Amino acid sequence: MNDEELDNLMSLADPAQTTQDLRSEAQIRQELDRITARGISSRKVPARYTWPWLVVPGVIAAVLAVALFVQVWNPLGAATSAAATPPLLPLTPTSAGIGDVMDRALSQLAKSNDSEPERQALYEGWYLQTEVSESGSSTSVVSPQEMELVWTPELSATLTVTAGRSYVPSDGETVAPADGLAPNPGDVIQKQEFAAGDAPVLFRQPPPDSIDEMRGYLEDATGIGANANVLGYVDAIRILLSEWTPSAQQMASILGVLRPFEELEVAGEVTDRLGRPGVAIRVSSDANPHFQYLFIVSTESGRIIALESIYMGGLAELDLPTPCVTDYIAWKYDQ
Repeated sequence: MNDEELDNLMSLADPAQTTQDLRSEAQIRQELDRITARGISSRKVPARYTWPWLVVPGVIAAVLAVALFVQVWNPLGAATSAAATPPLLPLTPTSAGIGDVMDRALSQLAKSNDSEPERQALYEGWYLQTEVSESGSSTSVVSPQEMELVWTPELSATLTVTAGRSYVPSDGETVAPADGLAPNPGDVIQKQEFAAGDAPVLFRQPPPDSIDEMRGYLEDATGIGANANVLGYVDAIRILLSEWTPSAQQMASILGVLRPFEELEVAGEVTDRLGRPGVAIRVSSDANPHFQYLFIVSTESGRIIALESIYMGGLAELDLPTPCVTDYIAWKYDQ
């Protein structure tokens, strides 16, 4: 893959452009085949690669994330699989149904004093960092990053990216920065300022309070349109929570948008990657059977606190163990 091809892929993954992948599955397969099956010529390439974690929508997110981290190139030009991802979160069975989880969350949100949305979002994601030796062997670590976006009605903004604690995905062992493969936890990796009018946000107006208005708000801002499938709304909610910190009432309306979908089921009780207790709601759809998504609803606040994307198999181009996590996002709140 040359620099131009990588730039094109990143452009396709820009959430400001679209929230839906309008390609057919055959087209997606063809694109994956082009990305992952191509060998690299004898062109010399660096021995270290850093793939930034991206907040990108739905099918594009899952496919692009896999396409990026599954392929690592060594200095000799041979392609090597490098499936190094965060471990699956352990789930504890529960007898609670969707209605029980939603009712409890709504009750908790109703008791919150949080009544105004904030034009900011604080969340953690991850990226894969891989080092390839001269012999072609590779070492990979998962490096979480904390991202803070703060913006104004005039659409100026500041995006700050801070390093978290890196670890080896196979055993969870912390990676020391001295190893040269991970940044120091707390280091500011990136700080970007956006002038007025340049903030890369889709949801420019404050979120509404009612369920019906929230549904239209999600549809209009992201372009998924009325009667979108559940994955369309999952995409839209993911982007919204990465741009705004909604009020308690607005979070209740977000849950109200999701509640009617039959594709939702309670997966179990869980502790998220930030150590917070919650209930995982599994989202699956015939529109994209190769991936499932886990929404984690806090049992302490009723808020959606995390979203995980899980590859379930079925794509011949992806030689990955299944199931495996392809990306996650964990939102942080003061409440």
